[in-house]
Amino acid sequence: MIEINLLPLELREKKKVVFEQFFKTRSAFIILGILILLHALMHILFALNGMRLSKLEKSWQGLSEKREQIAQLNREVAKFDREIPLIEQLIETRILWSEKLNRISDLIINGIWLNEVVLEKQKARARGGTSEHLMIRGSAASRTKDEPALIGRFMQNLKDDSIFSADFVEIELGPIKKRQIAQTEVMDFVFICRFK
Repeated sequence: MIEINLLPLELREKKKVVFEQFFKTRSAFIILGILILLHALMHILFALNGMRLSKLEKSWQGLSEKREQIAQLNREVAKFDREIPLIEQLIETRILWSEKLNRISDLIINGIWLNEVVLEKQKARARGGTSEHLMIRGSAASRTKDEPALIGRFMQNLKDDSIFSADFVEIELGPIKKRQIAQTEVMDFVFICRFK
């Protein structure tokens, strides 16, 4: 049924606003309290995170020197990593000189003595670079006057020895010179050992 209120507006009973009724109820206060509590907790969390962030920034700045040291170490490690293949290549192609000299000493024959064993660099004509070779200078003397045979036998001993000749492409005879020492005839010789 329809109600009609003919009273003037001043005398009419005023309707309560829904919003005011909401706050007057007990549940509204509880919800409002929870919202205020959550708001306060959020502020506390933001403040704690801000303090934690400032501490972390200070410790990060304190570690800048250590970060620089680590970066320097990383650069050095990278440098060594680049050099490792070169070092490995050198190790693979190294020559054990003590072993070579020991073999020369073992292979020398009576009537021959060595004057000089030297590593020489020589300009390569064909390639325009330099090549290295081992020069063995020595002398031979014999009562039976067979100095060329002694020199040839010594050179053959060097060629036939697998330990000595392993690093050489060839062992060739260089110039031979005769000279006289007192009453004895001496032949000076040179062996040129070319590296592989």
